[in-house]
This record gives sequence, structure tokens and C-alpha cells, in this order.
Amino acid sequence: MILALDTTGDAVSAALIACDCIRSESFAKGTRMHVSTLMPMVEDTLVRGGASLADVAKIACVTGPGSFTGVRIGVATARALAFARGLTIVGVDALEALCAGVYFWQGSVCALLDARRGQVYGALFHRAGDALVRILDDEAAALEDWLARCPEGERTLFVGDGARAYCERISEALGARAAFAPNAYNSVRASVAGLLARTRAGVAPELLVPIYLRASQAERELIAKRRSPDDG
Repeated sequence: MILALDTTGDAVSAALIACDCIRSESFAKGTRMHVSTLMPMVEDTLVRGGASLADVAKIACVTGPGSFTGVRIGVATARALAFARGLTIVGVDALEALCAGVYFWQGSVCALLDARRGQVYGALFHRAGDALVRILDDEAAALEDWLARCPEGERTLFVGDGARAYCERISEALGARAAFAPNAYNSVRASVAGLLARTRAGVAPELLVPIYLRASQAERELIAKRRSPDDG
């Protein structure tokens, strides 16, 4: 069994995957109390799935990009659970999980997460049948930069909270070339991450690497302070 976790956005979720199926999943949106919500959610997911941590063979953790605090909570929790049980962890990209979750779409899929400060976290994939192929790597960039990278002559499905937040600007720029996922698909789900992790090798807990894409606000402020002239 795979226990999957996600805390990278405004939703938090945990899922149990067994025999290539979703055995159980807990999902809550609109809460920023991830640190106090996640472990009770893990326990509830295991109980409803008729399992315990002793039945888990691997952990999947969405490692970003997203909320810096959320990413750290998910990674720290996954590491602690893995250390406790001697398990490996599969890190799953949040943007890939968003694109993988829109099973109904064939063609170009662009995942956008609102990164604030005039930027979005974006990635571009192409779905053909059940295969999801990455076209462009994750990057924090202006929305217009990502729209300019969408393929000409075909429709692109936009998914994620950035797609929802900037749907009017996307529509104005691309017109009929832009399609939008239903709102239910705009949050990362642990179940999708768990399904992606099925055939992927895990790493030791200490090797799990978060995906931040850019420095945190505290780090940016520290860099700016170091670059400022010495008042002394």
C-alpha cells in the first residue's frame, strides 16, 4: 500500500492506494491549519481504508511548488512517518499531479499555481491516451510568459488555482485556444500523487527534496539586506 500526502496549497489531503486503486482518501479545502489537520487526516484515511501504518510499503509526498509553509509541513511529516517505519518516499511534483488529475482531457495541459508577486508557477504537459508527457519544466514566471509558451493551433487546458485566478486574462490572450478545468480539479489531490508514485522508486527520507522554484520571502529580504549599502 502507498500512503500519499499533500499540503502544498489551500487544500490538504491524504490517500491510501492499494492494488492500483484508491482505497480511501480524506480531503479538506480552505484550511491553512495543515500542521494540525494532516496527522488526524492520515489516521482517518488509514482507518477508513482498513489499514495501519504497518501495512504501508511506501509513502508519496507532494513536494511543491506551492506554499512554502505547506511544502515544509508535508515533507517533514512524510520524513517522520518514513523514518518511523523504515520506508522510502516518492516525491511528486504538484504541477504534474494537477495535470495528471484531468483524466478527461487529451492534448496540451498547462498547470498554473498563483505564486503571488506577479508570477505563477507553471508547467506544460501533453496527454495522449493514458500517457502524460512533460513538455516544459516547472518555472516561476509572469503569466504572460507562460501564455506565450502554449502551442499554437490547438487548445490548451488550464488547471490549478492560478488558472482560476487569472481566467479572464488567459481568455483575453488566447481566446478559443484556452479551456479551463472544472473547479473541482484545481486543487492537488493526494490520491493522484499516490497513483503517480506506484511505479516510481522511493528515496531515503533524508533525500526527499522540496520544490520551491524561488527563494522564500524571508530569504529574499535577507538577500536584499545584504546587498544594501552599509549605513555605518
